[in-house]
Amino acid sequence: MKKNFLLAGILFLLTSIVYIFTMPPSIWTGDSGEIATAAYVWGIAHPTGFPTYIILAKLFSYLLPWFEFAYRLNIFSALVGAATIGIVFLILQKLKIGLWPSLAAALSLAFGHTFWMHSGSIQVYSLTAFFFSLAILIFLHWLEKQQNKYLYLLAIIAGIGVGTHLTFLLFFPFALIFFVLKFLRGEIARIPVKHIAGCFCAFALSCSLVYSYIPLRAGQSPELNWSNPSTKTAFINYITQRDYSEKIGNRSFESWTTMSQELKRIFFREFTWLGLIIVLLGAAIAFRKNRPFFYAGLAVIFLNILLLGNYGNNDDIIILWRYFLPSYIIMAAFLGFAFDKALQRGRFLLKTRVPFVIILPAIIFSAHIKALDRHYNILIPETSRIIFNILPQGSIFILGGDTLTGATMYEQIALSQRKDITVISQPLFTHPWYKEKKKQEMESKGIQYSGDLTAVIRLNPKYEAYSLPNDMGALNVDYKFFPQGIIYKMYPKNEKLDFLSLASKGQNFWQKQDLAFLKPKRVENEILSNEVVAFYTGGMNNLAAYLTNNKDVPGGIKYFKKSLEIRENKNALYNLAGIYMALGERQAALEYKKRFDALDANKK
Repeated sequence: MKKNFLLAGILFLLTSIVYIFTMPPSIWTGDSGEIATAAYVWGIAHPTGFPTYIILAKLFSYLLPWFEFAYRLNIFSALVGAATIGIVFLILQKLKIGLWPSLAAALSLAFGHTFWMHSGSIQVYSLTAFFFSLAILIFLHWLEKQQNKYLYLLAIIAGIGVGTHLTFLLFFPFALIFFVLKFLRGEIARIPVKHIAGCFCAFALSCSLVYSYIPLRAGQSPELNWSNPSTKTAFINYITQRDYSEKIGNRSFESWTTMSQELKRIFFREFTWLGLIIVLLGAAIAFRKNRPFFYAGLAVIFLNILLLGNYGNNDDIIILWRYFLPSYIIMAAFLGFAFDKALQRGRFLLKTRVPFVIILPAIIFSAHIKALDRHYNILIPETSRIIFNILPQGSIFILGGDTLTGATMYEQIALSQRKDITVISQPLFTHPWYKEKKKQEMESKGIQYSGDLTAVIRLNPKYEAYSLPNDMGALNVDYKFFPQGIIYKMYPKNEKLDFLSLASKGQNFWQKQDLAFLKPKRVENEILSNEVVAFYTGGMNNLAAYLTNNKDVPGGIKYFKKSLEIRENKNALYNLAGIYMALGERQAALEYKKRFDALDANKK
């Protein structure tokens, strides 16, 4: 037993070092900025609130007061992820998997794409994986010892785990199926009713205590107070995700098909194609060696897919990968079964002190290290700071998308940067709670409030208005957008503009801006990152188009080409092909057309 804990500790230290040295230095894509801000102000994040994460991450941040707040939370995720790897090793030992196979399987999980991605960035999923694996370990220990104190401990841990993310709920079908199969075999004694009732009360109490944070803190009006769930009705609507009700059970057949293709891609990516084959072999071995675990584990994977299949739409498919950590923990266990069998049969083939089963974690590590080494990646914080440097004093900035909404929120609230700017999220401005917050902010700054964004700009002409992106729906009806770097200055459509002055400002920005952090080798090829990078190429392309349309063709060519230096993109390639064809330079036009077609083919 002591040896197992020692090895689990070594795994923890090893993976902690890897995660800390490869994690980003600040906030990351998606909800990272929003969640960091919620933790910073003891606030309320988007539903279902993740109170366990908010509480534990904030408490942990006090241990490292000399680092930037986001960096502290990245370390928290790294340590939690590393602890999970140690726990998975102990689970495999409980399942009677050999020492080396257990180490290899745990490391395969550690270096898997999704697990590594979350172990070092501000998201709730690594903490969910920690409590999910810890609950399984305690459950298996209770089965082994048959002592009721472990059952009560499990109930408390499960109650806290529910407060991380709803995917933790997959633990319950796992435990139920495992228990029933063991009970039917006569390997578990019947649990007295009083202990069942006691455990239910322990679970309900711990879960209630965790979730009570939400209405209690919401009632104190923190700076981030999503939906303001301080009343009974608001709290129920909040935890049942009423705001996202249109995403529940609304996936079309076409969306299911697209989702199936995405699942195949992400499952292959996690452990590589070789690892996935070994997972399947391990599942077959588990069926013969430990049937309760096989059925319980298979239920987790199936229900994980079904859960995500009935939540979300086509647009959400690109972020599906982040929700499958419970499935990957089960798959890692199946790897352990396969490695154990292979080592038993392979000893006569390969006599060495270091068993060949560690080859797979080495392959997985080498497959992912380039993409997941993000210690230099300042894409998101640098972008928010660039935006704030462009915006003049007291301006109004309207944006869309989770990543930069959270990033600017974090900069203003947690880092106290540019609080003079009124940042408005167009998607969130449809929610009453958000409108109320913005009304209070605007009135405190002397800005005339309206529940309509077009009216906000019209009623406050002395406050300059900017946006990102330049496609803002209803705002495009009354306003035109001119690029000022990566953001766009908004002007009434009837206003006459000095084109040369506007173009000069845009060119001045790009000439002074160091864009080394955007280069392909330094920013991973990840969808949410590329959405941000597209703002840079889009800004250059729009400036190039304005120059070209106003007879500055050399200037247009220059900025279309500069956008290609950042990323190969269809807009620049298409326009360059057209410009060179119009100039009679057929060979150059055909070259850009060829690159356009190649990029188009790769995206299909």
